[in-house]
Amino acid sequence: MGLQTLSGPVDEMLDEETQDLLKKATIYHIPEQWRTNFFGETQPTTLNSRLMSISNKQKDYLTNQLVWLDYVNVCIIISQQLPAAQKASRSSSASTQTAVQKNALRQHNIFRRRHCVSALKLNNTLNSIAQRYANKLANTNTFVHSNNKLNGQRLGENLWQTTSSRRLTAVDGTKATADWYNEIDLYDFRKPGFSSATGHFTQLVWSATKSLGIGIAYTKDGKTAFVVANYYPAGNVAGSSYFERNVPKQKQKC
Repeated sequence: MGLQTLSGPVDEMLDEETQDLLKKATIYHIPEQWRTNFFGETQPTTLNSRLMSISNKQKDYLTNQLVWLDYVNVCIIISQQLPAAQKASRSSSASTQTAVQKNALRQHNIFRRRHCVSALKLNNTLNSIAQRYANKLANTNTFVHSNNKLNGQRLGENLWQTTSSRRLTAVDGTKATADWYNEIDLYDFRKPGFSSATGHFTQLVWSATKSLGIGIAYTKDGKTAFVVANYYPAGNVAGSSYFERNVPKQKQKC
């Protein structure tokens, strides 16, 4: 039964999500004699190239009964290792999200201390809201604000995006927070108020905001990352008096 169910092309056996998992991590090792017969090589390859090799070379190798057996064995290995790969992928994703949340929170509070405003705390509900929206941005590869709300009230929101010619591996939330804060250079404390050029900064240090949620997601090719920060209560409330009270200057002592 196993040989029959695993005898089709790998790219037909596995759904798109599973193929993506396999491309992201090396989860199995093909014995050297199988690599030599099936892939025409003796060195380990990435999963992506293995899958491509299976797809591109299948017709040629099917004429060789021995190689066909090797092909089936490769499929069996993938099938057996897949649950572990899915678990590892979920674990890695959760670990990455947690690290980004902690780093972003720490950097937020470093900057807020400069203005003598209270530290933010991570909120699990806000984390979930921010993560869902980060996933949406990554899936659609768009960069627009949400209308996220909590308890019927709108949330403050900062967005950040970075793109590379290669797969991103070191996005940790600190750079996003620093980029938002650096808008302070454009803010005129003598004329408090909202501006699209400084709105990320004013939300970040808004003194009435108490809770933070952070989400991070990558596009399918891994070359673009989106970071979403949601704030509660929301900052950037219209009116110069609100900005004067909630966006204080930097202070030497609190």
